[in-house]
This record gives sequence, structure tokens and C-alpha cells, in this order.
Amino acid sequence: KMLSFISAYVEQEDVFLGNLTVMEHMEFAAKVVMSRGTRNKTRRDRVDDLLDDLNLTKCQDTRIGIAGKKKGISGGEKKRLAFATGLLNNPPLLFCDEPTSGLDSFMSRNVVTMMKRLATQGRTIITTIHQPSSEIYYLFDKVMFLSEGKVAFLGTPQDAQNFFASVGAPCPENYNPADYFITRLATKYEDREPGAQPQMQFLQSVIDNYAKSRYFKRVMDDIEESKQMMENRKMRLSFRMDMTKHLRYQQSWFGQFKALLKRSFLDTMKSRELVTWKFVQTIVVAFLFGILYWNQDNDQDSVMNINGAIFISVVNLCL
Repeated sequence: KMLSFISAYVEQEDVFLGNLTVMEHMEFAAKVVMSRGTRNKTRRDRVDDLLDDLNLTKCQDTRIGIAGKKKGISGGEKKRLAFATGLLNNPPLLFCDEPTSGLDSFMSRNVVTMMKRLATQGRTIITTIHQPSSEIYYLFDKVMFLSEGKVAFLGTPQDAQNFFASVGAPCPENYNPADYFITRLATKYEDREPGAQPQMQFLQSVIDNYAKSRYFKRVMDDIEESKQMMENRKMRLSFRMDMTKHLRYQQSWFGQFKALLKRSFLDTMKSRELVTWKFVQTIVVAFLFGILYWNQDNDQDSVMNINGAIFISVVNLCL
């Protein structure tokens, strides 16, 4: 429970309502995410600061859009909007799931540069990333390579080159280090068959050598140092955990209901096709009901017919 209060998660897929503008989305998120005691002016100031910090001010009144259906902001702007949403509560820890997926090299570099800038402001950002360019690769403070679910290396990008060179897999010149190391650590189905052991033996040797290396010792020393820091802050963290027991959600259920109702209303009213269809549907259904249930008598059979009409009317309203 404590982790949810000190962290935020940026999903791989951007999940937004395409009919809303950037500002409308941020205002909704601020009402739901920020604590219930926060004043409206404070929420608005926080939204304005984030939009300005992530260079989204120029498109704050632009609809987010739906890919392939409705024109809106660009893919890079959507990704920055996802970061802005996660940063509303100013969490010290940020988890990102492949933030550059679906973006071109220029947009990918902009997103990672933005993450680097956020990290220099005192945040810890943990992200997964596939096929980064050399320029993007060296923007990371630390990188981790996994193989078969085990840590093959954890350290700085430069240390990664030194380590893999020491285990007989130096990165060739003019080659992307990230691509090369991932290729060397990858396994195929054929590598698991009997008689095809060289690749598996190489992977095991990399994992074993890393566990004996100074890079691993450095990581363990950092972990021990962090544990000591946590012990020194134990009382304060215990107090904060007690506080979270009394505040399960940042907003009351009524506050969440109001925010969701307003968002749903805005999304519906901005969808002309949906509003038009609902209007036509209401007229057609009313006309059909008028024909089917015209001039009903006040007997038992008519009562059953009227019950059926009421049921269908309720179902129609729910659609």
C-alpha cells in the first residue's frame, strides 16, 4: 500500500479518451489523484506547471485524438502527457513500461531526454526499453541486462562494455552496444536442445562472472547502504504507514463519482456521431413503442404488456 503512495506507473499503451483536450484530461486526473484536501487553485497550478515543464502548453487545448480515427496530438506528446499524469502527486519513484514503443528515433530520444531531466530533479525512474539507439543507451545512469530471468549485468553503460569485454564478448567498434549485448544474451529454441550447449554455457558463465565481479559487489554495497538509511528512517516510515491506513484513497467516492461523471459527459457531448445516434435511436424507439403499445386496455393482459414496455425502456436507457 505504501508503494502506491510513493510511486507512479506509466503504461506502455497510452489510455486516454480521445475526445478530451490535454487540459481536460489533466484536470480530471488532478481531481482523482491529488488528495481530497487540495484546493482547486493548487490543483490548477500543479497542472499548469507540469504542462509547462513537459512542453505541453502549446497543445493544452487540442484534443488528444484516437490513432487512425480522430486527429489529435502526436505520439510523443501523448507519451509526455502520460508522464505528466503520473507526476501529478510528484512521486519520488516512477515505473515506465517501454516508454519509447511505437515512437520514431527522434521522439524516442526526446522522451528519454525528458526522463533524464526528471531523474536529475531527485526522482528514481525504472524503465524497460527495447532496441535503444547508441545515443539513448548512454543517457541512462545504470542499465540492467537480463538473461533467462537472471541478472547478467547491472551497472553503468561504460561498465557494461568493460564487463562484457572481460568475459570474451567485447562490443565491436561502430556497433550499438545495447543491440550487441542483447543479441549475445538472447537464446533460441534450438539452444535448449541436447547437444546445442555453447550458448547456454556462455550465458551461465556471464551470470557467474558477474556474481563474482566488482560491479556486483558495488551493487550489494549500495543495497546495504540503502538498508542502513531505511533503518534510520524507520520511525518516520512507520508513522507514514499508519497514516495510509486511515486514508485508503486520495479522493472520496463522491469526489471520484463527480469527476468521472463530468469526464463522461464531456466525452459524450464531444462525440457528434454518438449524440446523433442516441437522438435518432430515442425517436425510433419512441415511435415503435407508440405503435406496439397504442390504446392499451386496463385489464390484466394490458398490465403485463405495460410491464414489458417499462422493462424495455429501462434497458434502452442503459444502452
